[in-house]
Amino acid sequence: MSTPARRFGQVAGSVYTALGLLGFAVTGLAGFAATTGPILFGLRLNPLHNTLHLLIGVALVIAAARGEDEARTISMLTAAAYGVVGLLGLALVGTDGNVLALNHPDNVLHLLTAVVATLATIASRDVPEPSTT
Repeated sequence: MSTPARRFGQVAGSVYTALGLLGFAVTGLAGFAATTGPILFGLRLNPLHNTLHLLIGVALVIAAARGEDEARTISMLTAAAYGVVGLLGLALVGTDGNVLALNHPDNVLHLLTAVVATLATIASRDVPEPSTT
């Protein structure tokens, strides 16, 4: 049975994995933690940002494939991480501390991801794991 947390992991994980790979196609490895970088789909990139998207995307996909408990856990962690990054990003845009080369569209995407991950986690909390016997 596919639950909201597992579907979130499959869909968001695939999107973030693709964004990470496409990001590397655009940035390569130059300027790993530069405070600015090229833009893809309105989102500013640098290799550090790409690496994090790739790692989170793969973690979401793997957790969704492993089961409901793992999917809920990674959805909750994703919600927390992207919530923090989205809020911090609001203050970091245009500063020397912006090592992820965030821009305001990035912040919106990260905050929306946090909201959707939270909703997926909540909607899945009372869904029992299917029996394997």
